[in-house]
Order: sequence, then structure tokens, then C-alpha cells
Amino acid sequence: MIDATKTRAILAAHFGVVDVTDDQSLTDDLGADSLGTLAYLVMELEAAFGIDVPDARMEDVKTVADVVALVEGLIPARIAGLT
Repeated sequence: MIDATKTRAILAAHFGVVDVTDDQSLTDDLGADSLGTLAYLVMELEAAFGIDVPDARMEDVKTVADVVALVEGLIPARIAGLT
């Protein structure tokens, strides 16, 4: 859960909002209007968690919950040395 809280805090700061909820759309609700915006977000997440987010994994990311699940799924792989 700490990772989820940290992920949400990174998203809120990145999009300049006070708080985010899992059901919010990155594009419709938070204004991720370009690939550049998402690329910069990915770089922030990679730096914060020491993970590598493959481009292909971002294709299905649409909501805050999707980002949280992605990060939570990649952290165990990093710890195990798989990334």
C-alpha cells in the first residue's frame, strides 16, 4: 500500500492536483494530452521506484488504478533482479 500511496502522490504532483482517485482517467480527468506528458510521468515513476517501465506496458494504462497496478507489478520484478 505504501507504493500505491506514493504512486498517487507522484501522479497528483505531476498533474498539479491536490489528490487523485483510482477511477480517474489520465487523459479525460487529469489532462494527459500528449505522449510527452506520459513519457515524463514514466521517467518520474522509474526514478522514484527504481523500476523500468517498458513502453508496451503503458499502452493499456488509462486510469490512476492502472498506473498503481503497473508500478506494484514491476516492483517485485526489480527486487528479484528481473529488470
